[in-house]
Amino acid sequence: MADLNVIAEGELAAFLAFWSICFVLPYGKEVIRPETFVIAVLMASGQISLAPTILGYIYHGLGEAASDPDHPSKANIEKRFGAVETSTKIEEIVDVDRVKALCNQDLTCSSKILYIEGQLDNLSNEASKLRLKEQEILKEEKRIRKMQEDLTVQQHNLI
Repeated sequence: MADLNVIAEGELAAFLAFWSICFVLPYGKEVIRPETFVIAVLMASGQISLAPTILGYIYHGLGEAASDPDHPSKANIEKRFGAVETSTKIEEIVDVDRVKALCNQDLTCSSKILYIEGQLDNLSNEASKLRLKEQEILKEEKRIRKMQEDLTVQQHNLI
C-alpha cells in the first residue's frame, strides 16, 4: 500500500479550497459553497483539473477589461507605455465556445465520475452481502447433507 502523507494532502486540499474560493469560483463575500471543498479534494488527489475553468475565468476577466473603457488596467498600461490601441477583441484570439465547452465538460465529467464511484461502492457492498449469504447457504446445505447421512445410517440400523 502506498505511503500517504495525509497532513500534506490535507494542507494541499485546504490551500486549493481557499485558492478556488478567492480566484476560480468566487461566489460572494463571506460565502463558501460546499462544492468547493469536494472540488478541492478531487484536485488534491489528482482526479480532476480546473484548467478549463481557470481559462474561462481568465477569459471573463480579460473580456471585462477589454470592454470597459475606464478599467484600471487600461489606465496603468497607458501610463507606462503611452497610448494603447485596444482594437483586438478577445473573441478574435480565443475560441470562446471551445473554452465554455471545456469548462462544462470538465464539471460534467467530474459529476459523472462521482456518481459512478458511488454506484460502484453500492455494488461492492451488495457483492459482499451476496458472498456472505452464499457462505451461509453452503453451510446450511452441508448441515442438511449431514442430517440426511445420519438419517440414512439410522434407517439402516433399524432394518
